[in-house]
Formats: sequence, C-alpha cells, structure tokens
Amino acid sequence: MARPSSPFWNFFVKDPDNESIAVCKICAKHVSRGRTVATDSTSPLGKHLEAKHPAEFATLPKKPSKDATPKVRMTSY
Repeated sequence: MARPSSPFWNFFVKDPDNESIAVCKICAKHVSRGRTVATDSTSPLGKHLEAKHPAEFATLPKKPSKDATPKVRMTSY
C-alpha cells in the first residue's frame, strides 16, 4: 500500500480495523473518511483539524485557490 500523500496524514493514521476511519494523533478522535474505501476523502480530516486543532491546521501548506491561475482564452482563426 502506498503512503498517503495528503499533508493531513501527518496528524492522522488509518484505523487498522476500518480503512474508512482515520484516527487523530492529537486527540484520538475517530473521523469518518467516507462510506467506502472507494469514496474516502481527506476533507473531513482537514475539517477536524481546522475546528479542533487550529494551531496545527495553520502549519499546513495552503491550497492554491482556483482563481490564482490566470485563465488563458484560446481563440481559433
């Protein structure tokens, strides 16, 4: 199994009994990542960190906004 790439994984581990659950390394709270392995997401992990551990959340790299990249209009002649 490949190492998870999201920076949220610095603060969570997967529950060995249920991979759809992540366990917070700070407070040991079990956070659901989705209903099935196919729909798992790290968004709930970020929401948990932001709400319960804001100092740790602030250390994470900021995700670039969609508006940060200039849009190029393609024209055809």
